[in-house]
Amino acid sequence: MPRALLLLVLLQARGWLRYLTRNLFSVKGVLFALFALLTVCGWLSLLLNPAAMRQTVDPDEVLASGPPLLLAYCLFNVLASTGERAIYFSPAEIQFLFSGPFGRRQLLVYKIVWGLLLSVPSAVLFGVIFRVYAQWWLGAAVGTLLIMLFVQLFGMALKLSIMAVGTQLYTRLRRVLVVALLAAAALVALRGDLFGGTLRWPPTGLPLWRGINWPLSWFFKAFVADRWPDLVEAALAGLAVNAVLLGVIFGVRVDYLEGVAASSGRVYARLQRLRGGKPAAADEPSAPPAVARWTLPMLTFLGGAGPTFWRQLLTGLRQPTRLAALAVMFGFMLTGTLLGGGRGGGDIPAPPVLVGGFLILIMTVFLTTLVPFDFRGDLDRMATLKTLPTPSWQLAAGQLLAPVLLVTALQWLALAVLTAVSGGDAGDGVAVWWPAVAAVFAPAANFLLFAVENLVFLLMPTRLTTGSPADLQAIGRNVLLQFLKMVTLAVAVVAAGAVGVAVWLLTGHNLAAGLAVAWLALAAAGVALVPVVAAAYDHFDVGHDTPPQ
Repeated sequence: MPRALLLLVLLQARGWLRYLTRNLFSVKGVLFALFALLTVCGWLSLLLNPAAMRQTVDPDEVLASGPPLLLAYCLFNVLASTGERAIYFSPAEIQFLFSGPFGRRQLLVYKIVWGLLLSVPSAVLFGVIFRVYAQWWLGAAVGTLLIMLFVQLFGMALKLSIMAVGTQLYTRLRRVLVVALLAAAALVALRGDLFGGTLRWPPTGLPLWRGINWPLSWFFKAFVADRWPDLVEAALAGLAVNAVLLGVIFGVRVDYLEGVAASSGRVYARLQRLRGGKPAAADEPSAPPAVARWTLPMLTFLGGAGPTFWRQLLTGLRQPTRLAALAVMFGFMLTGTLLGGGRGGGDIPAPPVLVGGFLILIMTVFLTTLVPFDFRGDLDRMATLKTLPTPSWQLAAGQLLAPVLLVTALQWLALAVLTAVSGGDAGDGVAVWWPAVAAVFAPAANFLLFAVENLVFLLMPTRLTTGSPADLQAIGRNVLLQFLKMVTLAVAVVAAGAVGVAVWLLTGHNLAAGLAVAWLALAAAGVALVPVVAAAYDHFDVGHDTPPQ
C-alpha cells in the first residue's frame, strides 16, 4: 500500500479517536462515557469471575451449528442483494482517491486495512459478550475477528465477481443457485427417509457438505479454543481461508471504480434518508416516482395535536418494513415460547400466555427505535416545527400518539395469535381475562415508554443511525436510555399496582375496580410526562442541538 494511503488510514484512525473523545469535555459526554464504562466494567467483572461466567454451551454444538449459520448468512447475501455495501467508498474518498495516482488493487488494500482496523474493537467487544459460548475470551475475540474479516472479504469477492460476469448473468446464476438449494434440500430429505426415518440437518454425511463445512469450521475452532496451540492452529487455518478470498479479490480483473462510485452514491443516499427518519428506498433515482395510492382521512384538530398525529401515523403506515421488522421480532419470541411450552425460572414450567406476554413487553422496551415516528424522525424538521402555531404540549402529545398506536396494534395482534395458538391456557383459571387485561394496559405502558424515549432524545439528541464502532458515547447513551425506560416503567408499574391493590382491598376484593384504578395510575404517569417532553422541546436549540449529518 502506498505511503499516502497508509498516512490516510492513520489520520482517519486519529480522527476517529478524536471524535470518540471530543464529547468527553461536555456534561452529556461524561455521563454517557460513565455509563459505558460501568457496562464494560460489568462485562470485565464476569471475565474475572469464572464461576459466574462458566461456559453454558457445549463446544461441539458451536462447531456443529456455527458453519451452517455462517453459510446461510453468506447465501442470503447472494440471493437477497447485489452486494452494494460490500465495497463502499464515502463521497470524499470517491472524489479524491479515485482521481488520485492509485491503482485499483491499492484502493482495495486501503479499504481492507481500514475495515480490519474498525473490526478489531468490535471483535473484542463481541468476544466479551459471546464469552458464554466459548471457553476462552481471547479465542472468542480471535474467532469473531476472523468471521468478520471473512464476511467482509466474501462480500468484496462477490461484488467484484458480479461486475466481472455481468448483472444479467448474475441474475441467472442466482436462479440456478435457488434451484440447486431446492435440489439439495430434496436430496437431504430422501437420504433422511422422510417416510420412515429421521431427517438430519445439517447433512454431515454428504461429501459436498463436508467440503463446504471444512474451511468454515476453522473460524469456530478458533472461537472455542481453550489453549494456545489450538488457537494458533485454528487462527492460521482461518487466515489461510481468508487469504484465498484475498486471492480472488486481487485476481479478478475488472475496472470497478465507476460501478463502485455509483453504488456507493446510492448507499450514501439511503444512509442520509435513514438518518432523517425516511424509508431507505424513498425518492431513489433508479426507482419510479412514488405515487400515493391511498391516504388516511384527516383526523379532528384535537387542539393542534390531530394534524401531527395524522402525519406521523400516515408516515408509519407507508413504511411497512419497520413495522414488519417489529412483527418478525415478536414472532421469533412467540415461536420460541410456544415451542418451549413456556418456562419460568429454572425448570418450573410457566403458562405460554404469561411468558409470551412478558416477552412482548420486554421486546417493546428494547425495540422502540424501530418505530421512530415522533420527534426522533423529525430531527431535520425541528426548525419547521418551531414555526407552527401549536402549543408545545399539544405538539408533544400528537408526536407520541402515532408510535403508541402502531406498537399497541402489533402487541394486540401478537397477544391474539398467542392466545389462539396456545388455547388461552394461562393456568389457575385466568385464561379468560389475562390477555384482555394485558391488551388494555398496553397503550398506557407504551405511552410511558415513548414519552421517556422522546424526552431523552430531546435532551440528548442523536441520529437514528451511527457508523462509529466502539463509540463510548453511543454505548453510554443506549445504556442510559434503556436503563431509564426500565426504571421508569418498573416504578410506574409498581406504583400503579400498589394503588390497584389498595383499591382492591378497600372495595372488598373487587378486581375490576382495582384494575381500573391501576390503569388510571399508569396512564397518569405517562400523561404527566407530556409537559416535561414539551418543555424539553421548547429548550431544543435547532442551531446548537442538531447533530451533524
